[in-house]
Amino acid sequence: MSNSSCPLEADLRFAVGATRAYFTPIIVVTGILGNIATLIIFTLEARLSRWNRFGIYCSALAVSDAGVLLVSGLLDDFLGRGLMHATGRAVLKLDTVSVASCKLLEFLQNYFLFVSAHLLLAFTVDRLLGVWRPLRFAARGCVRETVGAVLAVCVAGLALNAPAAVVYDVAEEWHSRQNDSASTAGQSAGPHLWRTCHVTCNATTENRLANFAIYYKGFGIFVVPFGLQVALSAALLYLLLRARRRRRELLSPTSSPGSGLQDSHRIELSRYYANLALSLASCLLAAPLCVAIVMRANCGVCNPRDSCWCRYLAQLTKLLDSVQDASFAAGFWVYLACVASFRQRVAFAGAVVCLSSGCISSESVNRAPVRRAEELLTRSQRRRRPGAYASSLMQKRRSGSHVGGNGGSAGGDDRKTVEMQPLNEPSEVMQE
Repeated sequence: MSNSSCPLEADLRFAVGATRAYFTPIIVVTGILGNIATLIIFTLEARLSRWNRFGIYCSALAVSDAGVLLVSGLLDDFLGRGLMHATGRAVLKLDTVSVASCKLLEFLQNYFLFVSAHLLLAFTVDRLLGVWRPLRFAARGCVRETVGAVLAVCVAGLALNAPAAVVYDVAEEWHSRQNDSASTAGQSAGPHLWRTCHVTCNATTENRLANFAIYYKGFGIFVVPFGLQVALSAALLYLLLRARRRRRELLSPTSSPGSGLQDSHRIELSRYYANLALSLASCLLAAPLCVAIVMRANCGVCNPRDSCWCRYLAQLTKLLDSVQDASFAAGFWVYLACVASFRQRVAFAGAVVCLSSGCISSESVNRAPVRRAEELLTRSQRRRRPGAYASSLMQKRRSGSHVGGNGGSAGGDDRKTVEMQPLNEPSEVMQE
């Protein structure tokens, strides 16, 4: 069936190419940089104090989400289809170079998608247990169990994706350039040979494994985790609202609105709200894709029907899959908006970078993150070169005494040194 008989398919094919050419690079760059910053901030925080469950899950999600954006967004979507839409010719389609590259890239793509989806599920289960059994699942407890859960998700992804990658192969198909990006680049319209990497269904013995690979990618990575995520997030929201109502009833007669106990409770809840925000972003972007996957399954699994409706659903699934990549770039911005301590860490890291590069000084900006960053750099300099630090300190004191004169010391000597305190995460015990 030619593309001329299915005009909507050609329009969707053009939309897929435009999305992967202009929308995907922005998501990939901002998402990878944000996930790297998230991993660095939580790692530095663990060195200042120690690891906790919230930091472990956020760091693991940052690594898996960056892997999804790198393999699926950059290598597959942008280099494989986006550049062809922008330039009018196939520039670099790595999954069609050889059969080995096809199997490897499909394995990596499915693996990181599986790990990200199920890590978010495990993260939500952890938050749910923290509200349901607060004394047993305290903030600093169950760290080894959390690491074991992360490793179990990674091992399960390896075990499930390795057999599914066997049935992927490089195939050649003829497509028309009508209403496609190539025609807009000045190339002649007409059929052209298009190499793709997809599941092959040649022999009868391979059909079972091929059906498993298709069902696993559609339902095991997208549909089933989406349904579980919706159910767990709804349960977590219900328990949080109930715990908040009970806590308000218990604290209202004994606590003032600005007491430290209520402030600590507000900081605790911000981490639960961050998980709910991540789940909401993931579910909102995955819901249309899951509906399209379920509808596409009616067209046939291994050998789909060649109809305009089925081809329309195939292109719609690719478009929604590219849009869903935005959920893997939302982690940093969610933590920045919901978690106050994470904002403090970002401000502190920015102050360290600015002080070490010399663009600002603690005298010009009198803020706590800048003073803490200056104290951290001072301690680092004292450890590395104690002799040079002592001589520079004596020189600063002499210059300060000359500036202050006989009337007393300079204003800088009256400042109290701000001691570097680790930004410890408050207790997440949700006592009812």
